[in-house]
Amino acid sequence: MQHKIMTAAICAALAAPVAAQDLTRSTLVLDASGSMWGQIDGVAKIAIAQDVMQDLLKTLPENQELGLMAYGHRRKGDCNDIEQLIAPAAGSRQAISQAVTRISPKGKTPLSAAVMQAADALRSSEEKATVILISDGEETCGLDPCAVGAELEARGVDFTLHAIGFGIADDAARAQLQCLAENTGGFYRDASSASELTAALAQVAVTTSTPDPASATLMGPARAQAGRTIDIIWQAPSEEGDWIGTLAPGADVGAFSSRIGVEHGNPAPMPTPPQAGTYEIVYVRAETGAVLARAPLEVTPMVASVTAPSTGLTGGL
Repeated sequence: MQHKIMTAAICAALAAPVAAQDLTRSTLVLDASGSMWGQIDGVAKIAIAQDVMQDLLKTLPENQELGLMAYGHRRKGDCNDIEQLIAPAAGSRQAISQAVTRISPKGKTPLSAAVMQAADALRSSEEKATVILISDGEETCGLDPCAVGAELEARGVDFTLHAIGFGIADDAARAQLQCLAENTGGFYRDASSASELTAALAQVAVTTSTPDPASATLMGPARAQAGRTIDIIWQAPSEEGDWIGTLAPGADVGAFSSRIGVEHGNPAPMPTPPQAGTYEIVYVRAETGAVLARAPLEVTPMVASVTAPSTGLTGGL
């Protein structure tokens, strides 16, 4: 599957610097309402989400305090069907992995109440906390997600929610999730395929840790065509002038093949080198020229084609 390639890049990017980061207590909240049986490319959304979450868990450090909550997974038509399956704790990856595989969508979408319960469970320690919500639909239990986000922010707790809309076609549902996330200082990401869900979850995973000033993380495709633009997800101190680029193995940072400043956003739309070959994606601190992160990139030859009619009149168009 396409998302397996992205996952391999994520593992390589997260493995080295994570020990130097401060990890945030986090809870994954999974939408298990009946609509998650809807399909993308012939595969149920719940099956894709379960597969991607399993891969994500393998990349996270054992000492990260992580929990799992689901809603709509036990009963039809019940807005109280919300359950904390695994309480946030270090060493919880295996338990979460096993719980994820047992989730079977059935009911409604009480996403606002689920987020409030997850926030309350996390705030007990009064430490910085994050909720990561994966949902494919609109709130169906009477609460306003936008107002709930504002209420949680007003409580003054160091709490952030990131929302991923998975296979959402409805603008109202998308707007709900965007407002919920933005009102808590988080971000919203759309995902319409397995690979996009993998990338969105990976970006969230990186933002749940605080990078050491001397480290960074990079995530992007392991392979891309020459002359294309690829999205690079990064996490770093982000000083003015820092940039992301490509280098041939062993090359000095001044001999970059392509580059883009981090001010262009996250993900950064970085151009690939014009020539095929083996490269490294690097994050470079402008002030010192130090390379804070590296990730491999194989650039394949550019593919071009020309189409024309098989026959034609002399001098004709």
